[in-house]
Amino acid sequence: MRVGLRISVATAHGAARAVPHLVELLKRHGAAATFYFNLGPDRLLRCLPGREIGDRAASAIAMVREAGFEVGLYGWDPVHWPHRMRPSDAPWIQVALGQACETFERLVGEPPRTHAAPGWQANRQVLRLTQRLGFHYAADTRGRHPYMPVCEAELVLCPQLPTTLPTLDELIDGGDARKETAYEPVLDATVGSDGANHVFALRAELGATILAPAFERLLEAWRARGCELVALRTLFDSLELARLPRHVVNPHELASRAGTCAVQGPPFLA
Repeated sequence: MRVGLRISVATAHGAARAVPHLVELLKRHGAAATFYFNLGPDRLLRCLPGREIGDRAASAIAMVREAGFEVGLYGWDPVHWPHRMRPSDAPWIQVALGQACETFERLVGEPPRTHAAPGWQANRQVLRLTQRLGFHYAADTRGRHPYMPVCEAELVLCPQLPTTLPTLDELIDGGDARKETAYEPVLDATVGSDGANHVFALRAELGATILAPAFERLLEAWRARGCELVALRTLFDSLELARLPRHVVNPHELASRAGTCAVQGPPFLA
């Protein structure tokens, strides 16, 4: 069984402080991962302006790449992103992702190959741009297995590797008592899936601080059960794209999160 690790880095503080800790931790446990960086505004609250992270994340991106891990884009301006999913916001989304790609290529020297939508918030315009901007694959949705997305009857030829497992921050539910054992439901969901591959999502800013003990225990438990911990690129490279099923993408409320997420729905035209 393989578990792909999807690690989002939303802030400059996360890039400077959390990323080095997580790189060291992953290397110590023989794990790989895909780090998704926000290169846009760094905000604490929606109402406050934020300086673009951009160059301030350059050293963290270089560290991740030197360690052999994959790097991708985490949308643009994650605080505002979930509130720009209306059809009328399509121009904003196009400009934002265009800026993100330009900044990434300037910092890395090549275009980004993968994208993860902040908060799993994605609509038809976001999914359409994953194809138009040349991403090899995206991790924008929650779901069960890799698929080609169909949104509002539009087929997008950029495969989705959805997050299949619950996240640690969803499981602690604000209670300190569960922080040490929050990994157990994630482990149960992994080992109870008959050998299927999975994608696990972690917020770097939490995974290197309050959730660090639970995340390290989860890494240890996965390795003890023979799981291979990989970058999402490794899962993508194992796919036969022509045989991927097509699934509808729907907005759906999850009991563990406020608001809706883009979720893998039923097979298209089943």
